[in-house]
Amino acid sequence: MKIFHIGNEFDTVGGVRCVNYLHHHFYLSLRDLGHTVIYYPAEKIRRPFSEELRGDIIRILKEEKPDVLFLFVGPDFEKDFARKITDGFPVVTIGVFVDDDGGYYDAWQYWKDCFDWNVTFYPPAVRWRAARKENVIGINWACRPGGLYRPLPLKKDKDIDVSFIGGAGPQRREFIEKLEKKIGMKVRCFGKGWSGGVVTSEEMVAIFNRSKINLNISGQPMNPFLRPRSLARLFFSRNQETLKFVFNPFGLPDNIRTFLNFLNPMSRARPYEVLASGSFILSHLANEFGVPLRDGEEIVIYKDLNDLARKTRFYLSRDEEAARIARRGHERVVREHTFQNRIRFILDTIFSDTTIPKKRKNGQEGRSVVQRCQ
Repeated sequence: MKIFHIGNEFDTVGGVRCVNYLHHHFYLSLRDLGHTVIYYPAEKIRRPFSEELRGDIIRILKEEKPDVLFLFVGPDFEKDFARKITDGFPVVTIGVFVDDDGGYYDAWQYWKDCFDWNVTFYPPAVRWRAARKENVIGINWACRPGGLYRPLPLKKDKDIDVSFIGGAGPQRREFIEKLEKKIGMKVRCFGKGWSGGVVTSEEMVAIFNRSKINLNISGQPMNPFLRPRSLARLFFSRNQETLKFVFNPFGLPDNIRTFLNFLNPMSRARPYEVLASGSFILSHLANEFGVPLRDGEEIVIYKDLNDLARKTRFYLSRDEEAARIARRGHERVVREHTFQNRIRFILDTIFSDTTIPKKRKNGQEGRSVVQRCQ
């Protein structure tokens, strides 16, 4: 199958050049599956769209005649242009929405009918899109094991007790500080805004391997309704043309829905990356399709700060049990939770049944399909 993919190979974060997440997990997985992939660098995409940019994409569609266009939807792509491609070309367009927990009511609800098919990682978004008669496919996050994400041979025993890799937002800072007080030790933190600084992709995997416990923190770890800045944000909405936040009290219902979603977020890919690297992870309770990883057997889940502190102390004192859980989790991820499997499910859902229209038609009932894990 010939697939048109728009993406970046590298990102620059805090002056550090890192492998782009979607390039490694998604683009390379498409290649692994044997597809012919037409690559277009996403760094060329800036709003407002230039005529040169529009011409480039349309020329590729006309000359290469791809079967599928995968677009990971972000604020720089114009929804009207996406809709023009969907309506004007035979290519099957698939919009992939990676942040529906925080972005749906803020932005992505306005992208209705821009794609033939929509892919979401957030279970409630399947229901939201199906109610609007959109074609939607729900999948869990995954990883591309091997290559970058793999167990590394260590020259010495694990030398980091507890680590966290990710941006240092104010809620995460407060959460980490309170955790440190409860467990009586420092958490080694890396990423923009932390003392450990931004690390390369290779350094990140090395940290996974060196850590006795890897933490995964997403969403709003501290209650957003108790923070003045968060409460003020309820009265501002993102302008869909300028992408700037403007005062909009009429957006209050949607903003409240977004905040509630943050209290029950996705886990994103970090648990799968850590487990693919053969390491142990303590992750927050996440909203996922089915049970992709069994708590206490392949991953360890915490419900709140006190639960996290208790389990951190417990597994630091039980290295062998943590190693067994990491090993089982690694085997499960390598066997099931790969982006090769996720991509295969998406394409099979769309193309295996010849009675299903591949292109969206106005007024048709949408299909919703979920890849559930047991």
